[in-house]
Amino acid sequence: MRTLIASLSIILSAMSVSAQQRPPGDAPGEAHAALRRFIGDWEAQGRMWRSADSSVPPVEGVVTLSAEMVMGGRFLVEKMTSQPPSRPFESIRVVGYDNLSRRYEGATYDSFGTNIIRPVGEMNEAGELVLSYSYTDLGTGTPVTRRTVRKLISEHEWIETAFETQGGSERRVTEIRARRKR
Repeated sequence: MRTLIASLSIILSAMSVSAQQRPPGDAPGEAHAALRRFIGDWEAQGRMWRSADSSVPPVEGVVTLSAEMVMGGRFLVEKMTSQPPSRPFESIRVVGYDNLSRRYEGATYDSFGTNIIRPVGEMNEAGELVLSYSYTDLGTGTPVTRRTVRKLISEHEWIETAFETQGGSERRVTEIRARRKR
């Protein structure tokens, strides 16, 4: 019992010293503050191009988004629902800035699959949030790279466009144009 108490005392003491010596890099900074621009409730129009054939019109739908910062301003959590003609869609996306890797990292969960999407990226010089990830197309077995670019148009409007590269050719696959609810 004395050994257990002594061990717990050492662990608690080490945790206290570790907390006091914690580097300032674990606190949210300017990169995290840039995500705050997307906080709020948004109404949007979504478009999805299912075909590489430009003569095929996109599927359109109404999108509703809600976003908030959590964990002391470290992460942006977005919840999205939409009603496209084919079937309802919902997703949860968490995006944060990793001070160690010096890049934005995320995780997205949605109702169209069972996978967890893990995009990484940066805020470019134009202030656009650019995130990318790769996956294998289940139909063809070929690798696909997906890149999303979110651009703030004004304090109350943003647009996010997703592009996919497959077989060396890039094409636009989705677009969401969001306006802040008043």
